[in-house]
Amino acid sequence: MTSPFDYISPCPSNLFVGREREINLFKDQMQKVMNGEKVSKGIIIHGRPGIGKTSLINKLKTVADASCFVISMEVPLVGAEYFFDDLKAEIMDVTKRKLVGKPKKRGKDGKNAPYLRRLIIDKEKYFTNFYKKFTKGLDGNQKKILKQGKSGIVIFIDKIERFVNLDLMIAFELLKGILEKITTEIKGKPFNIPILFVISAWERYYPRIKYILTNFEEIGVPTLSMDEAKQLLQNLGNQAGITFSDEVSELIIETSLNVPQMIIYNAGYIYENREGAREITKDIWFNVENAVKIGFDRELENISDDERKVLQAFSMLKENFAEVITIAQMTGMEVDTCASVLHGLFEKNIVVKEDEYYILTLNSFWEHLRNSLGDIAIGAQARGIMRVAENDAENGRLFSEYMAEEMERLRSDAITAGLVAPVELIARGYERIFDSTFKYEYYNEAFKYILLAGESYVKINEIAKAAHILERAANLFKTKNLDDYTRDILIKTIETYGILGDTGKVTQLKLELAQLCKQKAEESLEKNAFPLARANFSRAQRLLDEIDENQLLIEMLEMAATTFMEKQEYFYAWQFYGKLSDTYLKMGNSTKAADTLKQAAEKFNQIGQSRFAEKLNEQLMKKIPAGAT
Repeated sequence: MTSPFDYISPCPSNLFVGREREINLFKDQMQKVMNGEKVSKGIIIHGRPGIGKTSLINKLKTVADASCFVISMEVPLVGAEYFFDDLKAEIMDVTKRKLVGKPKKRGKDGKNAPYLRRLIIDKEKYFTNFYKKFTKGLDGNQKKILKQGKSGIVIFIDKIERFVNLDLMIAFELLKGILEKITTEIKGKPFNIPILFVISAWERYYPRIKYILTNFEEIGVPTLSMDEAKQLLQNLGNQAGITFSDEVSELIIETSLNVPQMIIYNAGYIYENREGAREITKDIWFNVENAVKIGFDRELENISDDERKVLQAFSMLKENFAEVITIAQMTGMEVDTCASVLHGLFEKNIVVKEDEYYILTLNSFWEHLRNSLGDIAIGAQARGIMRVAENDAENGRLFSEYMAEEMERLRSDAITAGLVAPVELIARGYERIFDSTFKYEYYNEAFKYILLAGESYVKINEIAKAAHILERAANLFKTKNLDDYTRDILIKTIETYGILGDTGKVTQLKLELAQLCKQKAEESLEKNAFPLARANFSRAQRLLDEIDENQLLIEMLEMAATTFMEKQEYFYAWQFYGKLSDTYLKMGNSTKAADTLKQAAEKFNQIGQSRFAEKLNEQLMKKIPAGAT
């Protein structure tokens, strides 16, 4: 039975769910570029294989197509040297009607831009010649674009990591330079062509690419939330004419680690083994549970020894493609035998062929092979150390300093190499260590590991997950009245929700943090710890000011100024009377601002502190001119 759950092709637009944050980031950047603002004209979309980058990009193409011309290109395995030459031709022809399926004529090699070379003797001369050819005529072409009612061009480039695999790193330097050349001035005239480049890359290549493309913005693609994943399953089920019970939906999603491609892959397996049922219930899940949990290992159950050797060779490669000769050398097979085995894998839809290259069909399957059949030292070491750490934590023992340092080295190496799986494994492990150390009241250790877990999730684009675990930790510390830990974790939580653009949650947490700082300030006043009280009042002031809680802010500043006055801390009292006056000014109430300074000056005069009274009167004259109140 053929499954309607196609986990190889990108998600069609009618089934697409979520990604509002990523779509809005793209829209915002595109609008700025098309408005002629001198902002970054490049975006890198990155994430692990199977996360839905291609599906997202297809969605972004429909967004861009409403107001711009869209160019969609892929870096080829054969002919990548001519990529920019072809790209320039596409840009210049973008306004012309093209016949569908008409083969493109490249023309003379290097006509539009010098072709890419691995070895360039005179880089300066090469770059000068390249940019001269590539930018020639772009401003004139823009006039044609405007005449046809479009704002500019959005260029989507897929499989850009192939420049890394083919040792054509010069391509990234040129791409960076193109952005600078189309946002500059030539002979005093503005040259700000509204072109936006959008490239996609696997997470494992992202650090190296971003190191060069410093003038590109980045959009990291996370896993789906539970609600979004459920909606995806529901959409797929509706298309297939079946339904998934809520319980089974959650089990599929959890088993798939919220990765869209894995969700569809596992749902497809259940669909094929549902025995004709129209509703997928827990009973059906019990029959297929073991197979679902082994995931991509199902693909390895019915392969021959030679096929396993070939897949082992693929897992050891730096990339997911190779020629027959390369695979034959790695497996020790005769070339003809190897070609026959590859053809068998082709018929099973495990590999595809592009010119002389064989490519593993599913990128996420290749990553799975690398983690299971391949020699992924970082992941193996991380798993071993994390088991020790979790076992120690569960039994009330602290993780040894040596092992902790080794784990951090592995985490750093994995982040630098863009290896998502080890970082995610370490992050989940740190979460569990937090829970155990918190239970045993090792609060300093718990604090350290929850921050490391949050940071790790952010590094692999799981920002929502990071925000959730940090908020949970802050609440746990709060229940124990551990205010210093609560405050510091809340600060990180606010930063993380800020990255997500969740203004509602940021406002809520800032208010919570402000109240906590105010409480700490009051406790410090009772202990006569005046510098600490001032610091906490000031932090609370900034937070309340940021979220426009003016009434709470005024009440707090009045209390702080009055209490410092009563405690004879006149310097701090003078500061907070000034802050109170500034708050009234910001609200547009000049009369109240002036009255605050006048009344405070009078209080200082009455107790013989004339120098502070003079300072307040000086402030009154500078900030509030006569007749303004």
